[in-house]
Amino acid sequence: MSDKPYACQEIGDVQEWRGLVATLPVRPLYLSDSWGRYKTHEGWSIRRLAVFDPSERLIALLQVQDRRLSPFGGRLALVQGGPAFSTASPSGADIRAVQNVLTGTVAPGGFGLVVVQTAQVPNVELNSALSATGFCPVPASDADTVMLALSPDGDVMEKGLSRFWKRNLKKARAAGLEIRPLANSDARWEAAMQNIADMYAGLAERKGFGEALDPVRLGREFRDDPCLEVIEVYENGTPVAARAVYHGGACTLDLLAAATPRGHETAASYLAMWTLISSAARRGATHFDAGGIDPENNPGVYRFKAGLGGEEVEVGRLWVKGKPSLLTPFALRYLARGRNG
Repeated sequence: MSDKPYACQEIGDVQEWRGLVATLPVRPLYLSDSWGRYKTHEGWSIRRLAVFDPSERLIALLQVQDRRLSPFGGRLALVQGGPAFSTASPSGADIRAVQNVLTGTVAPGGFGLVVVQTAQVPNVELNSALSATGFCPVPASDADTVMLALSPDGDVMEKGLSRFWKRNLKKARAAGLEIRPLANSDARWEAAMQNIADMYAGLAERKGFGEALDPVRLGREFRDDPCLEVIEVYENGTPVAARAVYHGGACTLDLLAAATPRGHETAASYLAMWTLISSAARRGATHFDAGGIDPENNPGVYRFKAGLGGEEVEVGRLWVKGKPSLLTPFALRYLARGRNG
C-alpha cells in the first residue's frame, strides 16, 4: 500500500476540469464551469478543487464559491452541489479526506463561514462526518424537491402521473402545440433567451415569487455546455412556453420554466416538462429532480410537480460551520428563516 497521503489540487484549466467532471456518475449543475462563470457575475470568486487518494485516483470534486461575508470583513465559502464523489459508495477514508478539505483548504483563514449544500443524491456517511467536525444542518420544515424515478419505457412513466397531470398532458397534445429545441448554434439563441426571460418575469409577477435565475445570463454562460437542454413551445408560430433542464449524468435537474397566460390556458408547461423528462430517460438518467417545492406558499407549482408521481425528498441540505464557532448559531437562524419563509 502507498505511503502517500490524500492530495487536494486546485484545477485552473477549464478543459481539465471538464474532463474530471465527466467521469462522475452524478454531475451536478453546481459543479460545472458554466455555473462558476454565472456566479462570478454575482460577485463570487471561484476555486475548483480535486481530491485524489494515495494511488492518484480521483475521489471527489468541489467547486468553491468565495465572497466577503460583510463590509466589516470575514469570508463566506459556499460549496453547492457537493462535494461530488467519483463513486456512489465512497470509503470512510475517502469521506474523511474530503472532510479534511472542507475544514482546511475550503475554510476561510480567520473569521468566516463555510456553507455546504449537499448534492442531489444524499450521502448519509458524509452528513455524519460533517456533524462530527462541527458542521450543523440548517433546519428545513419540508421536503425540498420531487424526485422522479425514470424508465426507458415512456408508457410506464405516464401510468404514474396523477389524473390531473394526465388530463392536462392530453389537453396540451390536442392543442396542436409545436416543440422547438433551441440549439446553442442557433442564431436566435440570444433573442430566444431574452424572450424566455420576459416570460419568466411575467410568470413570477403573476405567481408572486422572486426571480431566482437570470435566463439571459444563464443562456450566455451555458451556451457551450452540452448538458443544458432548452425547448420552446409554440402555438401558431407564437412562443407560449419554454423550459430548460441540466442533464447531470444519472440525475437531470429541472432548471428554468416560463409561460405566457396563453401557455397556461393550453397546458403548454405540461407538454414541455414531459418532453424533457422523456429526453432525460433517453439519455440514460435514472432520476429527474423536479426542483424546489413549497406547498404552503406556492401550491400551484407544488401540485404540478407532485403530480409527476415522484418521491418528495430532502436534497440540497445546508450545513454550516462558523469560525469562530459562535458564528454558527447566528448563521443557522438566518439561513433557516430564508429556507422556511
